Amino acid sequence: MVALPQLSPRTLISGLCKVERFGEAYSFVKEKLGKEWKPDMIMYSLLLDGLCRVKKIDVALRTWHQVHEKCFEPDITILMHGLCSTGKIGDALRLYSNMKLSCCVPNLVMHNALVEGLCKA
Repeated sequence: MVALPQLSPRTLISGLCKVERFGEAYSFVKEKLGKEWKPDMIMYSLLLDGLCRVKKIDVALRTWHQVHEKCFEPDITILMHGLCSTGKIGDALRLYSNMKLSCCVPNLVMHNALVEGLCKA
């Protein structure tokens, strides 16, 4: 019998998201957090991207706020794009305003997502 290599949590989350098994990725992170596991910024960004791709924006937004409270700064452009692409322009504008208050500088990708979302609305 061949022993399977141990996958790092980052590899597992990335793999689950690549094959669009976002629910399992989210459940994995949630389970691990209950065991005092400390995910990093990249893992949170992967998870947020997966949640946005399947239009689970409310879960992504809650996750982002939880992550932000822990002083992590996952890629906020992922969330901005997810909010705008699903028509949650009010939430996107609030996020944009909060970014300026926390000294986070919006970039061109965020501006483009916001403008595109406003045009669609």
